[in-house]
Amino acid sequence: MRSIVTCAVLSGDPPMTTQWLKDGADIPLELEPKIEMIDEYTTYLKFSAVGPHHNGNYTCIAKNPAATVNYTALLVVNVPPYWRSQPTDRSAVMGESLTVDCQANGFPVPQVRWKKDHGLSGRNEYRTIISNPHIQTLENGSLVITEVELSDAGLYMCQATNGISPSLSAVVKLTVHVPAHFRVKFQSSTVRKGETVHLMCTAFGETPITLIWTKDRQMFNIRTESRYSEVQKDQEDGVMSEVTIISADRRDSALFTCTASNEFGRDETNFQVVVQERPDSPRNMEIKELTSRTVTLTWVQPYSGNLPLTRYIVQLKRQDEQWLEQTKSLTVPVTETSTVIGDLMPVTTYNIRILAENSLGQSKPSEPITVTTKEEAPAAPPADIRVEATSSSSVKVSWMAPPKEMRRGSIKGYYLGYKILRSPDTYTYKTLESSGEMREEHHLTNLRRFTQYVIRLQAFNKAGSGPHSEEITVQTLEYGKLMLSQKKYRN
Repeated sequence: MRSIVTCAVLSGDPPMTTQWLKDGADIPLELEPKIEMIDEYTTYLKFSAVGPHHNGNYTCIAKNPAATVNYTALLVVNVPPYWRSQPTDRSAVMGESLTVDCQANGFPVPQVRWKKDHGLSGRNEYRTIISNPHIQTLENGSLVITEVELSDAGLYMCQATNGISPSLSAVVKLTVHVPAHFRVKFQSSTVRKGETVHLMCTAFGETPITLIWTKDRQMFNIRTESRYSEVQKDQEDGVMSEVTIISADRRDSALFTCTASNEFGRDETNFQVVVQERPDSPRNMEIKELTSRTVTLTWVQPYSGNLPLTRYIVQLKRQDEQWLEQTKSLTVPVTETSTVIGDLMPVTTYNIRILAENSLGQSKPSEPITVTTKEEAPAAPPADIRVEATSSSSVKVSWMAPPKEMRRGSIKGYYLGYKILRSPDTYTYKTLESSGEMREEHHLTNLRRFTQYVIRLQAFNKAGSGPHSEEITVQTLEYGKLMLSQKKYRN
């Protein structure tokens, strides 16, 4: 489109000159101005093709020796919209963000609007998009969709208008691809040992979708697991895989992960399988301390069966007894892994075992350990003590060991004490080693003639000496004849 601007001087004497300015400066050469003098009073400013860059204030200055005058006029070139950045068909992955550029030039500056086709059955029905947190039209004309949804797919129209015909529009198609994804991210399955487990993995997205199973983040081949099987089915909007585990046991207590992938993305869902059962037997039993009456026992907490332990049961019996329901037992809290067993008999061999318990029942008994309590000093004096004078200077003392249940260990010997009756002197003791015979005896010699003595006995073992016997009185002979003691003592 051409444009001509005329500048005519109505009065004034020659000689006269004219000059053209644009916005107060020389007209840029890139505007390709052409200036023609019609006569000495009239001049034309011509543009062979005008555009918006020609807009501005044009000034004509006329001069002669007497004066200088000027006149300014505004040149406005109206330009219909034209593309600076024309939108094109786009594709996006669901969940990602998308920007579609649409910019137009023109004068006045075009206004850009976006519309979306809501028509059905092939009929176009474009409605203006109102900006919201999900979809917005920016000031520069770009369309921004945050976290693209499947419902965003369809036809969009970018329309630019500035009141100058013709208006400008372009229709683009948005294709939304659906990545492989799961709607449920985590599931748990708790079963008892021996039951069947079903793991259902349903992935959505554009097919083909590949499903891969892992166990505790490690690859495993379902086909090589005799108790495992898998069924996989295609569905309208994805694919489904069901893994079945028969006769579940503790090896199946794991995190199973189903990973789905297609051309547009990947996702995973997790299944926590918990197989519950009775606990294992407590382990590593040790005797930490042993006395004649107590045993201090420690152990290591066993596998709980994937349930909280409720208690430990410590059972004890003599070695020569059987494990019976009435076997002595004591309960230990699960917070402890040690206990002291009391009320035992010295020098007695016991078997001890432990069971753990949870809400499903008791474990098998642990392997029993055998322990023999330590000795104690004898609890009774020697038995059936007999004393007889054998001469005027000697007596014979004989006795039997304390009753077996009162010995508290192996009798190593005896302390035989004697002194003159009613003497302030202390007892004189002889240490006698046990002969092991049923009846022990000893002869006291170098005694005073025809003198009364009191005698007492103590048994001893490794742990110490037992109580004294009652005092027994005997009198040595006046002459060399043998006579029986005047008193016999039986325990």
